[in-house]
Amino acid sequence: MQEVISVSLGLVKVFVIKGEKTVLIDTGIKGNLEKIINGLKSNNIKPEDISLVVITHGHADH
Repeated sequence: MQEVISVSLGLVKVFVIKGEKTVLIDTGIKGNLEKIINGLKSNNIKPEDISLVVITHGHADH
């Protein structure tokens, strides 16, 4: 069974899908690393648990 977790970074959100593997969907904008790590920790996920990072789209300005 998969679980989808939303991590708010302020104006944007990233998502984590926990299942057979743990997948981070998007990474927000520059400077969000600490917020992402704190959001993962609050959901009992360590950064090293992430198996795959999926970027859904890009912007030339960030």
